[in-house]
Amino acid sequence: MNKTTTVRAEFIVSKEAIFPLSEFTDRLEIKPIRSYNLGDRIKDLDLYRKISCWCVGTLDEESFDINNQLSQLIVILGAKQQVLIDLKKEFEVDYVISITIDIEQKRKPAIYLEPKTIEFLYNIKAEIDIDVSG
Repeated sequence: MNKTTTVRAEFIVSKEAIFPLSEFTDRLEIKPIRSYNLGDRIKDLDLYRKISCWCVGTLDEESFDINNQLSQLIVILGAKQQVLIDLKKEFEVDYVISITIDIEQKRKPAIYLEPKTIEFLYNIKAEIDIDVSG
């Protein structure tokens, strides 16, 4: 079976302290793909979380342009921009857009940011993280 290059985009809220995860779910009206608090046990391991995290994102999808996945996040979060700004101020959390690229058969996706993405990241004071493997 031929493997293909995949891209995943996630919006991650984090803090090195406990914050009310349900506030993000309720006020954004979005169910996270994962969430946990500082000190929560990592499933089946004798390890504990070092940060609190609330995350929404795409699945690993075949893609040759990271903007296909980023635009999905912008559609979900764009209308919630002011709520995100308010939550960041209220709970002093960090925002990161994380792009994970798994390159197969040396087929690399286009990696650039569209102006609407840059503007959104700037407005909510988010960092961007790009991880590439393969």
